Amino acid sequence: MSVGIPDEVDDRGCKLLLTARERQPLQKMGCPNPFHIDSLNGEESWRLFKTTAGDFIEAQEFKSLTENICKKCGGLPIAIITLAKALSNKRHSSQWKEALRQLKRSSSKNFTRDMKEAYATIELSYKYLKGEELQKTFLLCSLMRHQAFSLDLVKYVIGLDIFQGIYTIEEARDKVNALNYDLKDSCLLLNGHTYESFSMHDFVREVALSIANRDDHVFFREK
Repeated sequence: MSVGIPDEVDDRGCKLLLTARERQPLQKMGCPNPFHIDSLNGEESWRLFKTTAGDFIEAQEFKSLTENICKKCGGLPIAIITLAKALSNKRHSSQWKEALRQLKRSSSKNFTRDMKEAYATIELSYKYLKGEELQKTFLLCSLMRHQAFSLDLVKYVIGLDIFQGIYTIEEARDKVNALNYDLKDSCLLLNGHTYESFSMHDFVREVALSIANRDDHVFFREK
């Protein structure tokens, strides 16, 4: 009972739900009948993409571009929402063309099959973050535990001298909170259980760690 799992003699019984992106880990753990949960189909993906980005993408000048970009998300909700949010303020077709070109060129050896396309969508959202401070804060958040505290992030950004023109703890705290709101608005960061905490989707975290490792951010190392 120390981890909340009832004893075998408990008449009420107990069921555990294990999830994984691939079947192999579940098979190694002895799961007898793993079942597959499909990604979103084309219609569901497009509906979610349009709801997040806005109805303007239905315009003739955008339609084919946005449909191709939506397909690049591979039906993965986190990729669809994050990328659609990043592109929601891009109102010129040339911006969407450039986004599609970047998606076609991006990849990571650390991801397999359709995960490579999903990786590219998160990476593109990272590139669209405004300013080096916001990008570095995002990468730093990926090294922190689930339900991390903003106060701990303040200590790290001060120690690593990430912010310019910040001279007091209060200024650093306000800056961190403002950047965290920007990351949440970009769907790259999640609300925590408390006002002073935050979290990050596991897949977004993996992409962030891959970016930090690839771009030689020497002070970013996973614990």
